[in-house]
Amino acid sequence: MPAPLRLLLIEDSARDAALLVRMLQRAGYAVDAEQVETAEGARAALDRQEWDLVIADHTMPPLALMPHSRCYGSGVSICP
Repeated sequence: MPAPLRLLLIEDSARDAALLVRMLQRAGYAVDAEQVETAEGARAALDRQEWDLVIADHTMPPLALMPHSRCYGSGVSICP
């Protein structure tokens, strides 16, 4: 049985997001993913629930303004 994985994707490309989900599924995870495209969406998603993994496209212009390392909730850290 695949291991469950709550994944937050901060990504403006649906194609890239789908590729990441497929790669994790092939690695044996049952991925429950949410994709957001803005820094505001990322903050809202991080405040709304806990995530096992957060993957961010740090080259997106609005995300470039976020701090390079910021901790959210219990032990979630976002670093480029």
